[in-house]
Amino acid sequence: MSSALTRHKRAPQFIVSTDLDGTFLDHHTYEWQAALPAVESLAAKSIPIIFNTSKTFAEVMDLQKTTSLYGPAITENGSALYLPKQDFTEAFCQFENSDYIEQENHWQIVFGKTKPLITQFIQQWRLQNGHLLEGYSDWTIEKIMQMTDLPQAKAQQSADKAFSEPFIWQGNEQQLHQLKSDAAKAGLQILQGGRFYHLQGNCDKGQPLLWLKRRFMAAFELDGSQAPKLICLGDNKNDIQMLNIADFPVCVKSPVAPYPTLTTQHSIIQTKGYGPVGWNEAIQSIIEQH
Repeated sequence: MSSALTRHKRAPQFIVSTDLDGTFLDHHTYEWQAALPAVESLAAKSIPIIFNTSKTFAEVMDLQKTTSLYGPAITENGSALYLPKQDFTEAFCQFENSDYIEQENHWQIVFGKTKPLITQFIQQWRLQNGHLLEGYSDWTIEKIMQMTDLPQAKAQQSADKAFSEPFIWQGNEQQLHQLKSDAAKAGLQILQGGRFYHLQGNCDKGQPLLWLKRRFMAAFELDGSQAPKLICLGDNKNDIQMLNIADFPVCVKSPVAPYPTLTTQHSIIQTKGYGPVGWNEAIQSIIEQH
């Protein structure tokens, strides 16, 4: 391992990657304290927790401060990976032709498409098909507050999308299929989250996580048996790709959606508790067994 790549002394044995809304955060209240016992158990074992979410960089940085859980983060459904500069050098980002820039105190590694490209696609699609979707770019902060139940400051953070457009669908299933088809031709895709559909680039929550795992393996010269094990937790369809690549996939019970359907070969954990209660339940169980 070269110290020019990372300031970590060794690769982590486990990496926890967690969705936020409805998983680490309660679907209705956005509270997370029910997960605190498991968070403390992970901290005692130096196991990092990566927020892997549809939320923006501003929202994630705010939540990291609130929870004191600092480290890498994946935002806007896998569109970007953020590595703290205090832990990772620029050389660490130079891997697999990665597109990266400096973003505040982080390295931003981009996997998705930029917001202007996405909004341009929407405008062109509406000219041909009508106003069948309504999203963040159409709404005032007050409307976003109404749609998300967020206070103003957090709604403004949520509105700061760099790589995606959350929207509600106002057409029928056939028209939605047409939108998905046209988006695919433009190099975009639609993911379904807990509250909204998300129009974004062809990336998902699993891609940046796999990149980070491969980068750790290369930096520390690890073989497959020594690679960090991935513990992934999610509650909805936009978490499926992340859960499918996990060594320990955890489907957290949701009050608004069924457990996601996975194709993984690993044993699937389905929590009995909702949100952070289920999160705590699953992590404590995995720690006890492994």
